[in-house]
Amino acid sequence: MLVTLNDFRRNAEKDGLCNEFSQMWDSCTSKKQLMDMCLGSKGVDYLCDSITKGWGISPELISQKFANYINGRYIFDNGKYSSMLYCNHKGEIQVETTLVTTVKCDMTINVPKNVICKIYTTLSNLTLIGEGEAIVVSYGESSQVACLSSALKFKEIHKKEKDTYE
Repeated sequence: MLVTLNDFRRNAEKDGLCNEFSQMWDSCTSKKQLMDMCLGSKGVDYLCDSITKGWGISPELISQKFANYINGRYIFDNGKYSSMLYCNHKGEIQVETTLVTTVKCDMTINVPKNVICKIYTTLSNLTLIGEGEAIVVSYGESSQVACLSSALKFKEIHKKEKDTYE
């Protein structure tokens, strides 16, 4: 089922969207502002969790409506950390940001030496390579993560495990 942005908002309210996020969402007047909200550390967690549970915005709609802001075309940077979203992406990328989010991707992620990142993933097949450090937060049973590099410091946390430490 294709979940539209309006459906996603209604579903989020039913799920108990907090006042802070609700006000932020209401104040967004452009796709860029919506992406900035979504690419924040709380936003990427919420996005992946809602998609995994089946009531979040559809990956197909993300690809259609937000094409200018995904798959390496846009970096959110709030001065503390940076974030990118990949959706329906295939191929290899090199990490350029602190946070990387993958939705319905089949890709290889290269984490270069001296890079530390956190990768949020749902509905994706990921292969990690490189010599840096990565924490992968996997949502549901829908993502497969493999690390092919013995030089990469890597830890995978499943969403339920992550919830117990938050």
